[in-house]
Amino acid sequence: MQGGHFYEFCPVSSDEGASLTIYDEDRNRIPAYWDMDQQCFVAQDDALKELKFDSYMDSGTQNLLMQYQDITWEFVKANGSPQFVYINFYKRGDGIQTADSVLKGYEKLFTGRGYIWGRAIPLLKEHILVGSGPDTFVEEFPQQDYVMKANTGRWMLEQIPSKAHSLYLQSALQTGILSLLCLLIFWGSYAVSSVRSLKQKKDSSFFVVDAVILLSVTAFLFMGLMNDSNLAVSPLFWGMLGLGCAMKKTDFSR
Repeated sequence: MQGGHFYEFCPVSSDEGASLTIYDEDRNRIPAYWDMDQQCFVAQDDALKELKFDSYMDSGTQNLLMQYQDITWEFVKANGSPQFVYINFYKRGDGIQTADSVLKGYEKLFTGRGYIWGRAIPLLKEHILVGSGPDTFVEEFPQQDYVMKANTGRWMLEQIPSKAHSLYLQSALQTGILSLLCLLIFWGSYAVSSVRSLKQKKDSSFFVVDAVILLSVTAFLFMGLMNDSNLAVSPLFWGMLGLGCAMKKTDFSR
């Protein structure tokens, strides 16, 4: 599909050379000729004018290449197969799907986080009570959304998103929305009790310690808006959070 229209590509390879026939959705034939300067097929259609094509036969397999800007799309059809299969950057056959999304038009926001968040948020409706499990984001994410990956950037097409780049979105997907709500209530109650405690400890020697812990926990939670829970710092975060909670239960006035 290109520009909202469907096209059928019929490459043919023989001893006399290769040819490419293109049909639109009304089965009208679109002329395609071999450009000697660019060494590719060019379709005489306004919607396809920015695309370059090539076709050849290799060991009984029909290959169709389509180039748009700096990205080359490779499709193969084995002898006897009814349709072409997309070959991804890892040289493996795969299908192409259009994923449900939000934040349309903002895919490049925050170095591609807009694309990842936009495809991950629609998955939440399936994980209200129970999540997909720890470290399963790479399996839940619609990895076959190749077209929008390419529209976001070649760098996005070449990678496999393996994390949500958001502590809260990651938690909601992997352990469920209900578990995220419980975490937010826990973190919120700690923050409120810490602020109240600091007001009562202005003259205490532990005022600075309590304030530093609250500031550190708040900074980590703020960082979590755009980053995942990092194994390098998460143990420190939970340790300081536990220490902060313990200090609320201890009387330091003596």
